[in-house]
Order: sequence, then structure tokens, then C-alpha cells
Amino acid sequence: MMPLRNNRLILLLMSLWFLLSCGPKPTYEKMQKISSAGWNYDEVIRFNFEIKDTTVLYDLSFSVRHTNDYPFSNLWLKTITIIPDETKKEARLELILAEADGQWRGKGMGHTKSLLTPIQEKFHFAKTGKYEIQVIQNMRTNPLPSIQSIGLMLTKR
Repeated sequence: MMPLRNNRLILLLMSLWFLLSCGPKPTYEKMQKISSAGWNYDEVIRFNFEIKDTTVLYDLSFSVRHTNDYPFSNLWLKTITIIPDETKKEARLELILAEADGQWRGKGMGHTKSLLTPIQEKFHFAKTGKYEIQVIQNMRTNPLPSIQSIGLMLTKR
């Protein structure tokens, strides 16, 4: 049996770990699985969410889960954002998955790595309503192998 003093120390350390590991909870978080056969150009990943308060600022991040077999150090994406009035805004985005020395930036044990990449900080949605963000792979390889899923996370500031 442990002395009481050690129990208090363990409780204190666990409480500290809990407080430090708790950041802001995402307002929206969704992962979309990609076929093991590869990600085709015509496969559009869709994220649908609603904005009710335009006074709030958001941080937007993409999450990518891939295997160690992914043959590139980056991932080019085409994004299409459809705002509530049906206006579409397109952008091309590069996610860096590996360092120059070939080490994966993502975390994970074994064959799979996950990387959360901030895309936009302190973003202001100008209109309330339903939004859709479409994501299309924009690499030279079709189908694109070894990408397992793509995710979107919105976090209130």
C-alpha cells in the first residue's frame, strides 16, 4: 500500500495533466474516410456545418491520416467553400506532411500517421447559415495512394 503522501502527489499530477490536456473543444470536427483503393480526382470530400453567430472568430484546421507508404512529402488540395448565399470560393492549398529529411510531421505509432494542420486562424464567417467545404485531391497521381482520411476542425477563439 502506498503512503498517503504519494497518493496526493499522483492525484496532483493527474489533475495537472488533465488541465493541461484540455484545450478548447472543437465546434465542428469530422473525419471522412478515403477508399483503400486510393483517392480519385472525382471523389469530393464534403464538410457541412452551420454558423449561428457571426461575432465569433474561428480557427480552421485540416487533419490528414496517411500511411508510411505515402509517396510524397506534401499534399495539394483544392478547396471549394460554399457560403449560405450559394457563392463559391475556390482555393488551392498545400499541406506539408514530411520534413526535408523525410521524417513525417504527423504523430502515430506503427504504419499510420495523423497530422493536424492549421489553415486559418481567427477566421470570421460573415453570414449565418449553412456552409459546405469541399475538398478534392490536387496531386499529379490518380488515384492518390495511402491517404486514409481527411478531416476538418473548427474551434471557437
